[in-house]
Amino acid sequence: MEKMQKKGKAVKHLLSGLAGLMMILMMMGCGQMTPEKVLARATAKSISKEAGDFRSDMTLNMDMQVASQKISMDMNAVSEQTADPQNIHVNASLDMGRYGKENTEMYILSEDERYVAYLNDGSKWTKLYMDAEQRKSKLDELNGFINEGFTNYVSGLVNLTMTEEEMEGKTAYRIDSTVTADAIADAMKESMESLGIDADKVDISKLGSVGYTVWVDKKTYLPIRLDMDMTELMSAVMEEAVKGSSSQGQVKVTEMVLSVKYYDFGQVGTIEPSEEAASARMQ
Repeated sequence: MEKMQKKGKAVKHLLSGLAGLMMILMMMGCGQMTPEKVLARATAKSISKEAGDFRSDMTLNMDMQVASQKISMDMNAVSEQTADPQNIHVNASLDMGRYGKENTEMYILSEDERYVAYLNDGSKWTKLYMDAEQRKSKLDELNGFINEGFTNYVSGLVNLTMTEEEMEGKTAYRIDSTVTADAIADAMKESMESLGIDADKVDISKLGSVGYTVWVDKKTYLPIRLDMDMTELMSAVMEEAVKGSSSQGQVKVTEMVLSVKYYDFGQVGTIEPSEEAASARMQ
């Protein structure tokens, strides 16, 4: 019984590490349009003032096999953010099946020339003040999984193809491509080490690639949706994580797909804490 409990805790710890990794992986004219031209215009548009205010819905679905046991993990995160002032609100849930569920919610706001964070770990709200450096670090972390997937990997895309189709009620350019492992090596290094992998000893080129599909609004060049199929990559990462252990050869990621929808550009308005959050005690 004790052995089973230890195994369960180990698996839950592993899944939590993977969830953190996904947060890091997580937004990214003349003549005939090409995938490269569309991405160049979309990348430029993504740093415009209009693109700074938006909402997004992120889902991450993962299935893995540990010996004869199938484990599933589903993550959902709904966010909204503004550029001026730079505020953000994220509500996330993580369902690890038999290993439990976790819910978190966070606001990072500018209030009276101070930076305030309201945090809910699933049981209670806490409030704390942050200095400029702390605020920047946390915003960079959150933006890393919410919106930087769109711009971070554009330079590492290969095998680009483009079609036009309807997406979320808009005419969109659909660009299918592949992100090489080299292009995401830097982003993955810290997370691999959190899983007990010595990233400096890993041959990144052997970790496979990531399927990358982005839909760009044909009218505004703002992103509508981003899908990343990380099954091949994460299966290789997990093999590295258990190499040399008793679990070697028994852990396999059979599916890992990330999807982010972007909407309400320029329509977020003011972000304020909920009544419960606002009444939280100072940490």
